[in-house]
Amino acid sequence: MKVKFDRTENRTAYITVEPEPADLEKYLEKVYKRMAKKANIPDYLEENAPHDVLEKHIDREQALGDAIRELAYEDSSGIIKDLNIENWLQPMITILQFEPPKYEIAAALRPIVEIADYRSLRVEPEPLEVTDAEVDAILEKNRVQIGTLIPVERPVKSGDLLIIDIEGKVSGKPFLSKKNSKFYVDENFVPEMPGLSEKLVGAVKEEEFSFKLTLPGDYSDKLLAGREADFSVKVHDVRELLLDEINDDFARKVAPGVTSLEELKKRIRYNMMKEKEINADTKFKEKIVAELISKSHLEYPTMMIDLQAKQIMEDYKQQLKTSAKNEKEYQEQLNLITEEQLKKGSAELAKKRVLWTLVLDEVAKAEDITVSEEEVAAEVDEMTADIAEEIKQKEARRRLHSYERENVIDLIKVRKTVNRLAEIVTGKQQSEPAQ
Repeated sequence: MKVKFDRTENRTAYITVEPEPADLEKYLEKVYKRMAKKANIPDYLEENAPHDVLEKHIDREQALGDAIRELAYEDSSGIIKDLNIENWLQPMITILQFEPPKYEIAAALRPIVEIADYRSLRVEPEPLEVTDAEVDAILEKNRVQIGTLIPVERPVKSGDLLIIDIEGKVSGKPFLSKKNSKFYVDENFVPEMPGLSEKLVGAVKEEEFSFKLTLPGDYSDKLLAGREADFSVKVHDVRELLLDEINDDFARKVAPGVTSLEELKKRIRYNMMKEKEINADTKFKEKIVAELISKSHLEYPTMMIDLQAKQIMEDYKQQLKTSAKNEKEYQEQLNLITEEQLKKGSAELAKKRVLWTLVLDEVAKAEDITVSEEEVAAEVDEMTADIAEEIKQKEARRRLHSYERENVIDLIKVRKTVNRLAEIVTGKQQSEPAQ
């Protein structure tokens, strides 16, 4: 066996290996026998066919590939150890050529993490404000909710309520499909799709039509953001919405216990501010971590991102499969985005996770942040509190306490570490979420 240490790049050691043909032959024989079980070779029982017969019925290149990979994974640990390389993750194997066999080992080296002085970080939170226009928008939604509907025989106008079938597709793949759905013709009804309401104005009952819209850059599904979508609509019914005047009587009708319009506005403003504070707190903490990452020196194997991205893709597909009613629905949901888009989105999220993990682990060590048994138990209880069936709840808690335990611990540690960073930056005590 010839072994050559090639180079170190991006905290990854690359080693080229040319195995002895005799060593590879042992693995090739195993692969042939395994593949023969599925080959259905005439006149022979499964793997009992001679080698020369097997080669006529089995793809040699595929067999060689499997054999080289199996040999490589078995030999790689010893090769890495002999070269005094401290491998940090499972090595990656790349076949360079089949005959004569040659493969490359990519051994991940421990990342270098030199975090910046996080005690000197200066990050300013975004100013919060609830505008009169935002309050008015909520009042308008309340008007719609309690308004009186009257069927009309005329073209659609802004402010009407429609009963429609609507389908939206991107690159021929549906991402929106609703039948007999209520649609209020107002831009504030679907703010995530600007221009959609405008396209419905002028339509008449029983009309079917199509149009195109470009989804905004900040669309909730990042994989569809900024892309052109094709919509098809059928209008089943058009109803005019008679709206109440916004006054004290309206306020009392909308919110029992409220005595005046002014009191209702104050309640709306308070609730909106609370919601903004929660969202702003999350964004502020993300901004702190992003600032620390940008000021720190990080060197890490890129395969960390590759492995994380692969896991994200597998988790995404598993979540779709779990939520889908059947295989057809699963495939429809899966086809909403291309494999290339899924890979790109997964890689971006994977990089963020890797960088956060590298930096926050160092902060947790420096600040001596640990997770207690009581914290794990409380977290598991919180995560399973909404499961109504007692048997399913017990199973979920057992799973979280056993083989998903490390994930729970990591979740708590990340939250505590981020809160600690926020305390340092702001000088204020951060409250833990209520359990």
